[in-house]
Amino acid sequence: MAWEIAGVAFLVAALGAGCAPRVAVTSSGRTITSTAGAATTLDGDVAELVRESDETDREFRSRGLVVEDDPGLQAYLDSVASRVAAAEGPSAIACRFAVFRDAVQNAFALPNGSIYVSMGLLSSLESEAQLAYVLGHELAHIVRGHSIEQLRHFKSATVKAKLADVLLGFPLAPAIALVHAASVNGFSREKESEADAEGLRLVATAGYSAADAIRIFDLHDAAEELGGSEAYFFSDHPAALDRVEQAKQTLASGILSSDGFSGRERHRTATGPIARRTIDLCLQRQLYTKGLREAERQLAWRGEDPWLLYYAAEAHRLIAADPEGAAREAAARRRARADAALIESWRARVGVERAAAKEAYEKALAANPAFGSAHRGLGLLARDVADYATARTELRTYLRSGESIPDRRAIERILEEVSS
Repeated sequence: MAWEIAGVAFLVAALGAGCAPRVAVTSSGRTITSTAGAATTLDGDVAELVRESDETDREFRSRGLVVEDDPGLQAYLDSVASRVAAAEGPSAIACRFAVFRDAVQNAFALPNGSIYVSMGLLSSLESEAQLAYVLGHELAHIVRGHSIEQLRHFKSATVKAKLADVLLGFPLAPAIALVHAASVNGFSREKESEADAEGLRLVATAGYSAADAIRIFDLHDAAEELGGSEAYFFSDHPAALDRVEQAKQTLASGILSSDGFSGRERHRTATGPIARRTIDLCLQRQLYTKGLREAERQLAWRGEDPWLLYYAAEAHRLIAADPEGAAREAAARRRARADAALIESWRARVGVERAAAKEAYEKALAANPAFGSAHRGLGLLARDVADYATARTELRTYLRSGESIPDRRAIERILEEVSS
């Protein structure tokens, strides 16, 4: 499989006290290898948990929830993962790493050794050192058997499996739902602290800047994330403030080197395309203000990229076209319902949002006069205010731009409407 770190036998931690035994994939199936080297048959309960995790991997792929069309991004993820895993030493665990198609900032590990980093989290990080910290944290959960223990806990409280339907937005097979729900919901305070400490140790041992790695917590804005059942890498216990304070104390103690490689430019280059796709995914899911915030954050970090300007403009245009949807999104962040007053407040912003959209589309064209998608946006914006002459001009320019036009038929239908 393209997403599996090659060259090392696949190992996944099983539950145990002290040094955990390991589960190795062999030609004859999974066996437990104890710390003394004696092999025994894999515990039936653990074997079932690993099997369900394998099913979850397959289900994620069959539903298109894994990003598999960006080999450059996968190669970057694997290179960072290999460096972090190597820092574990002779007992290193070789896992499989993949990008999960979700705009929520999250990362999670399955009991079989699969580690997923969401598009939203990957694009929000600002350095390779921060990504190394995320991967080291999740690796620690597997090495110490936390993922298996968490899934066992969820099996004893199966009602929590229903969370997965909310998390992914569509029904899943019961086993798949259970594994996913257990994986994305935070561990105990003790286990999160343990994974934090181990992750930071791996970052420093791998030669990354531990000081830069812990700046990951500065990126978190929990109040702005959607409420409900969604789970985030940052929302695990203990709270983010406690976690960063513990990390700072560790660095101040001198136990770990705070120097090292940050890899900001390499990370910025590798994650550019996925950052744009994350914003697009937000807008597809009617998370207009979340998409706008992310576009503005990326613009501040990456500069006036035409695509980022375009997505910022799209967010403004869609808010203007669907103020009720924007109100629902705002209410969801407060775990509330959109009342009449809130909806009216967003309707009052329509003119402001359209003006902001027009300005951003024009900035995109100023950055790249041949950027056809900006003409698309200006055409749709003109259509929304019944300026049909401008709509026709802009949409025809878009169709003649030479870009790939995936929505050609839809645009041609709109042209027919504004020409009648």
